[in-house]
Amino acid sequence: MEQFGGKILDIAFNALEDFILLEFTPDGAWAEGPSYWKYTLEYIVRFISSLETALGTSYGYDQTPGLNKTGYFPTYLSGAVGSLNYGDASNNKVIAAEELWIAKKYGDRLLASVHLDNKIKYRNAGTEFEMLWYEPDSYLPGQTLELDQYFSGTEVATFRSKWDDPNTSFLGLKAGNNVVSHGHYDLGSFVFEALGQQWAIDLGKDDYNLPGYSNYDKERLTYYRLNPEGHNTLVINPDGGAQQNIKAFAKIEKTESKPLGGFAIANLTEAYDKHVSSAKRGVMLASNRTRATIQDEVSFLNPSTAYWFMHTEADIQVSDDGQSAILTKGGEKLWVGLDSDARDASGRPIEAKLGVMDAKPLPESPNPPKQHQNEGIRKLFVKLDEVKEMRITVTLIPIVGALEDTDTSFTGVPLDQWTIADGELTIPVVQSVSIDGEPLPSFNEQTFSYDIRLPLDRTNVPVVEAVYDHTLYNVQVVPADDVPGIARLIVSSVQSPEIKSIYYFNLKLTPLDGEEERLTELPVEAVSASASQADKGNTEDKAIDGNFDTYWGAEGDQWIMLDLGEAKTVNSVGIAFIRGNERSFKYEIETSLDGENWYKAFTGTSSGESLDIEKTYLRQHDARYVRITGHGNSVNQWNSYAEVRVYQLQ
Repeated sequence: MEQFGGKILDIAFNALEDFILLEFTPDGAWAEGPSYWKYTLEYIVRFISSLETALGTSYGYDQTPGLNKTGYFPTYLSGAVGSLNYGDASNNKVIAAEELWIAKKYGDRLLASVHLDNKIKYRNAGTEFEMLWYEPDSYLPGQTLELDQYFSGTEVATFRSKWDDPNTSFLGLKAGNNVVSHGHYDLGSFVFEALGQQWAIDLGKDDYNLPGYSNYDKERLTYYRLNPEGHNTLVINPDGGAQQNIKAFAKIEKTESKPLGGFAIANLTEAYDKHVSSAKRGVMLASNRTRATIQDEVSFLNPSTAYWFMHTEADIQVSDDGQSAILTKGGEKLWVGLDSDARDASGRPIEAKLGVMDAKPLPESPNPPKQHQNEGIRKLFVKLDEVKEMRITVTLIPIVGALEDTDTSFTGVPLDQWTIADGELTIPVVQSVSIDGEPLPSFNEQTFSYDIRLPLDRTNVPVVEAVYDHTLYNVQVVPADDVPGIARLIVSSVQSPEIKSIYYFNLKLTPLDGEEERLTELPVEAVSASASQADKGNTEDKAIDGNFDTYWGAEGDQWIMLDLGEAKTVNSVGIAFIRGNERSFKYEIETSLDGENWYKAFTGTSSGESLDIEKTYLRQHDARYVRITGHGNSVNQWNSYAEVRVYQLQ
């Protein structure tokens, strides 16, 4: 047995030394993406910790370059809403208990504090390992990191406008290696979010059970989500084969980070070496970190067909001239502008225009059965034919206030001339805020999001007012459309009106002064659903059977609808989520008197803290039908509801 154990350890040591630990060098990044970073770190930390407790030594593995820094990796790759989820990684927040072990091991109080703040911010349930590794004296609340980060070797870079603002701008670039386990052929892909919405998204993995999904040089090349055309990057001369060199490496050759912005420039020449003599992509978050720029400069070996792609869940409206577009999502808007200089072999200009297409394979591409159909996702694109030289500049500008008040002017500048202006970041602020004439006691000028509690019978929208320095700033109050709802204060600089901040006030109906006891459950006459996991018995009737051990389950964007039999006054909807204490669920609630005309009463997420009925309080109104549309949860795309109930305030 002793010999057998020694052999196992010898194999484990060789694997660690020759492959696994080398991936953390030099700065703690992980080539498989944040999801598999977490999976790997769980085993590495437990292995090293076990060696130390059982044998009294880690044999120096804890001194691996980059291991002491790796705890910051998932935080830097996370935006306020999503993440730079390259490869087979999911778009969910990754927070690993092992971050506390690293913080404790290397005496890193900043990492411990960032980890614990993230747990609170994202309502992420703790684990038994965090109980073991938590040291109260290490926690310093409110610590912040640098706004930008470049991870060499793995070759990813991220940029943001603020920390701890749910509406911050976040830009991420993926370069690096196409030869990676769980990797996609996605060199040059980017993500972007702002105003609390994801605008440019990475679709993530497809079904691991698809034929040949893990055959990296054959069937894997046929699946849309794994190829360049399924990412926010370039496709050149599509012919049904590999759209990038499957063994290519793309180096981020230049980065810059200053208070007013940051950028990264990646060399994609090797990725497209069959078709180009040079290809570079730059991404920049600049103009006081208010706008993103994506720029490609390509010299082709021969006249070519080139596509530029950006995937989004937003609605897209392209201008008549094809030089701009408006994206709309979640009540917010993003302006997209195009500037280009494309030439054919004779040096004649080629006009570039924005267009819209479904997130489907190109006509030349394979289209295997059973791969994900990407419903609800479209892509903004530019197509150029017979192009020999190309510069494409796409600028993404969040619209704060009215479009006519938004500065959308921009001009493409050659990548070798890119720079960030000197100076300090300007953040317009107000001095104080009042709600219905009462000062908001928790207000801090550097905190941009607040929850405002209102009684359940409140039906009118509160009045929001601000005190500010009129010589420095202008303020626009945007009232909520309804309660619950969100009111906004848009603060702009007098000197530079394009520089703006937004304060968000989330108006939440909350039981006050005994109102919870006045809620009465309404009887449900019938239940239906758009889909159910019928083969597992997880059908819609299980959501109203009074049994918390059964549930309705459906994957993706699916709804369940309760029929109250007749119109009744509705005040709140209660849902018990399966594993609701471990993950938060995304959903919206609509109501109707006739089943045809619908009122959207709520859009949001669950707390991620409870297995019990979790009530969502709505503006009191009459309805017969209550429809809940789920959009998955913080771990996967499943909607799993143990019980659904409707309440009336007596």
